[in-house]
Amino acid sequence: MFRALYDYKTELSGYLTFQVEDQFTVLDSTQKDWFLAQNGFGEIGYIPKNYVTKDQANEGEVLKSIDRAIEIIHFEASSKGGQYTHSQRENLQKLIEHRQNVYDSYRDTPTDCSDFVVVPREKPAKSTDNPTKRHSSRRIAPAPPVRTSAELTTCVKKKEVKSDNVQKINIQSNNEVLDVQNNAKTNTQPKKENNEPTKCNSIQIVAKVDCATSPLPSPTKTVKESNLFDCSTVNVPEDIGRDLVEEIRKNTELSYKKSCVALETVLGHIGMKIPDLSELMDRIHSTIQMTDTETVESSVSSDYERLCELFEELTECKDDSQQRGWHLHEDEDIISNNLQELLSILENAKQSVSRKALSRENYDCIYSLVQYYQMENRLNLRLLLLRVFGAMCSLDSVVITHLLFSVLTTELAHELEENIEDLQRSSYVSLLLCMLFCTGESVPANLHDHLNTDFLGFVFNSLENPCSEGHEEQLTDLLVNFVLAFNLHFDTLNENLVMKVIEEKKTVKVFTEKILLLFNRDEDPVVMFDHKPPVVNSIMKLLQDMYSSPSTARILYTNDERVLLDIILRHLIDLPPGDKDRSSHLKLMQLYLQHADYLEHKHRYAELKECLQRIQTEEENTGDDKDICSFIFTQLKIFNNE
Repeated sequence: MFRALYDYKTELSGYLTFQVEDQFTVLDSTQKDWFLAQNGFGEIGYIPKNYVTKDQANEGEVLKSIDRAIEIIHFEASSKGGQYTHSQRENLQKLIEHRQNVYDSYRDTPTDCSDFVVVPREKPAKSTDNPTKRHSSRRIAPAPPVRTSAELTTCVKKKEVKSDNVQKINIQSNNEVLDVQNNAKTNTQPKKENNEPTKCNSIQIVAKVDCATSPLPSPTKTVKESNLFDCSTVNVPEDIGRDLVEEIRKNTELSYKKSCVALETVLGHIGMKIPDLSELMDRIHSTIQMTDTETVESSVSSDYERLCELFEELTECKDDSQQRGWHLHEDEDIISNNLQELLSILENAKQSVSRKALSRENYDCIYSLVQYYQMENRLNLRLLLLRVFGAMCSLDSVVITHLLFSVLTTELAHELEENIEDLQRSSYVSLLLCMLFCTGESVPANLHDHLNTDFLGFVFNSLENPCSEGHEEQLTDLLVNFVLAFNLHFDTLNENLVMKVIEEKKTVKVFTEKILLLFNRDEDPVVMFDHKPPVVNSIMKLLQDMYSSPSTARILYTNDERVLLDIILRHLIDLPPGDKDRSSHLKLMQLYLQHADYLEHKHRYAELKECLQRIQTEEENTGDDKDICSFIFTQLKIFNNE
């Protein structure tokens, strides 16, 4: 334990404010000028070393202080739904390790037999180093305040110790009080009582009990005789956390993530209410993520076993459809229930388990479901299959690749053309098409034989002339998202089918209005999953493709062009040098000035010129930004007349 010599106040995060006589438990002393410590309120942070001094404390006090800090962390996490922050987990780990170290050190440390130990009080060291040099990753500790002579005076009161006297000591450890009585006689001579203060001039006198002659029992021996509950001796199986989550999910039908939250909440609450068990609860909690090997998980997971069973049953349905069995149309309820259960597991089970089940036999189950979708003509089952495909796409980009290279994309394109008036069906199909193309990866060579300019023309016609109000409110946005996603995998402008259709249409008013709205909001609706690697911004790519050619650079109306310039200029002004988004907006500005009719309206001419000049003269290394500005001033010659 350490005790504060002076007041210390700070507003920095990760540092502790304290007052004189506050006590601390040091968790880490590796920094040169700072201790990582825990105060009496359970808070953890850094304190300056030259503001504190080592204090005498028995094991019970130290353990009680550590347990209080652990309890407070559990309480804070429990009040927030059982969610532990990263810093809380780190602090818990440090407290648990420190508690075990304290317990072991007190258990193994022999008792000292000296009557009194005179310890010189440490004076705060004055650093002679150059203030500009840093020997620690932390701030250099401030110099302590000057103490008065009165504060330096230590008073020691000597009380008479009588022989043949019964002594009673209360030693508190882990909320248990041990009463120890000792009737042993000592040979200690009575000492004269002196109530006068003794000036010691920076000398601190610490009294210690002689274990050989004193009637008072040794604190170390007393602790050994106590009934402390040692959580470290309890055997915690490595898979208990995973098994508990599995049982919660199986009996409550909660998702895997919610089951983990439920278990964390229960463990945290038990640790808060019963501090003696807090270390054990933390050890159980640590086993939840201890083993993350998919092979181990899948071998014991009921979700994995059920997924395998469902895929086999649905494969049998596909085979029955091929054979056109007599019971083909009498099993709809069974297949529907299987698909709904499959969808529920894919959405709620641990993703690594679902990915393992899908990857069996080189993802053969995916191709079986695609074949079954081709053969199935019942609308209810087809809609369920579309939802299942969507859930699969959210699990892994590899699944998207397999679906993209199957016949599913052409089947979906055909279904959209045939059933555009069915709002629910066309919405499901449009959403899944967007998922399949959202990664921007290369597509099969024969794909454009089916998803060609005729199909894209149909999509734009459906955008500009929706079948109903419902189509206008719901389907229009989904079709815009599909066009944005489909445009991602065109690397060259000459092969870009989207730009060819826009050039043929001459005007796509609804589509461009939707694009400007998304561009102004900095939203990319194509970013649907967290798959790696991330793709480029679909809005920015489409606008850059549009303004890369004069034939598509005049699609926007004049007022819409002014709105576009306002948005670009705002980003050029607000974003810092070196920001990739600013470079993208600057490139778009160059393409617009190069291929559009900017000189017809010169919208925000002076502001745009000033902004480009500022970027051109920046001292920072901004990549191609300066070259783009130089190209605008020297090659385009738009601002040379001013």
